[in-house]
Amino acid sequence: MSIQRKVASIAARRADLLLIHASDPACIKDVKAQANILLQKDSTICMAWRMDMAELFERYVQHIVTNSIKGLSGTVIYNGKIAGKGNIPRWGLKYLEPDIMIKFSNSIYIADAKYKAHFYARGIKSDTLNETHRSDLHQLLAYCSFEPQSHKTGILFYPAKTLSFQKIQYSDRIGGICNKVILCGLPFEIEEIKNATVKIKELFQNDVLEISN
Repeated sequence: MSIQRKVASIAARRADLLLIHASDPACIKDVKAQANILLQKDSTICMAWRMDMAELFERYVQHIVTNSIKGLSGTVIYNGKIAGKGNIPRWGLKYLEPDIMIKFSNSIYIADAKYKAHFYARGIKSDTLNETHRSDLHQLLAYCSFEPQSHKTGILFYPAKTLSFQKIQYSDRIGGICNKVILCGLPFEIEEIKNATVKIKELFQNDVLEISN
């Protein structure tokens, strides 16, 4: 706050490079050197200083899913929008946007990536984890409700220490309607991409074969 007050009257100027003078104090030289790295953002020595990890995990999941269905007869749609119409309030949602949709000839999979710690705490009973997962699940089932296919599956991807799948059936005893959900714990590490891609491909292969039979 002190720095903000001191520079409040100084007009910002565009700079492509900050000159480092021999007379600059050592701390100023260090600051200018770091600033030049940020200014040279196309340089290979520049590293990200801030990043949305939830968005990065979403892109990570999309990359793995794309590679996992190569060779299968499926197509992938990223961030497809489900539009809303009518008298939507200002705080309302104009559209829904599932992270991933995987379509096969007789089935569809709708997936959402959640950068949350649920798979690191599977053995812990927690009201907070329960409520946030409830929100995730309701969101996923809402996405699935817009698809007319009889065979549709929702997938929730969470970061995890090891790759694992948990298949769950949610059934309505009165109407007989059943929704299938797969919880996928996915290691968030570059070394795990190859193995995760193979295992998720096997998941789709086996599930599609089971539906066909």
